[in-house]
Order: sequence, then C-alpha cells, then structure tokens
Amino acid sequence: MLKKKIMELLLSNEQENIRNKIIINSCDLEFYLDSIISLHYCHNDEDIIFDFWDRILANLSLKNKIDIFKKIKFPNECENFQKDICKFLNDFRILRNIAAHQLYLSDGTNKILNNQTLLNLFSNYPNSYDEKISKIRDMLKFLFKYKFKESKK
Repeated sequence: MLKKKIMELLLSNEQENIRNKIIINSCDLEFYLDSIISLHYCHNDEDIIFDFWDRILANLSLKNKIDIFKKIKFPNECENFQKDICKFLNDFRILRNIAAHQLYLSDGTNKILNNQTLLNLFSNYPNSYDEKISKIRDMLKFLFKYKFKESKK
C-alpha cells in the first residue's frame, strides 16, 4: 500500500515541486558538510578555507565528501550523529541523483521503492520528508558548531 501511494505521488502533478525541494535540500545539507570538512582541515583560517573550498571541495562528489566526513573524529557522544548523517546522506544522494539527472522522478521509482530510508521519507509526504531533513540538518549544525568551537582553540 505504501509503495503504491509513493508511486502515485511520484507520478503526480507535484513531481516538479518535489524535485525542486530535493535539489534545494541537497545543496543545503552539502553546504553544512562542506563547512564541517573545511573547518576540520583548515582550522578556521579564512584564506585557507576559501582556497580549500574552491580547489578541493568544488571538485569532489557528494559521495567523496561523505567518505571524508566519515573519517573526521568527533567525541564519542557525537558518533551516532555522524553515523546517522552518513547513512542518510548516502541514501539521499540516490534521490538527489534521480532528481537532478532523470527527466521524471518516476524514472527512478525502483531505486526509491527499494530503499527503506527513501520509502520512509515519502511515507507521509511532505511531513515525513520535512521532519527527516530538519533532523539531519540539525545534527549537521550541531557538528558544525562543535568543529567551529574546536577550531577556535
């Protein structure tokens, strides 16, 4: 029943609004990821951060950035955030690629319907989607603030 409901949503007139939302949220989450990675490697040095951003981060795929983010050390109490973020972003990346590269969202239906994270995102759209994106964004903000404070030491 859930898969049928999601399929109908992906075929509906809302398809372009959903696509836009996915791409906007993807950019937003990737910005936080880039910021955390930059602070980790550049220690809050503005000149180095901007060069790092332009020369390195701009040339990495989201998958590469997620792999780098996984390797950043955070305190033990942050490890679950980090794992949850990585799992979600790896799955969300599939959805982002469908939204960015497929003519219709429904062209990626099999990938969406066979991924539990993505099914959960659309289970009660738009509420389920918005809640999960907000939760991941909040976790990224928390880790960014941690890295920012750490870079000031």
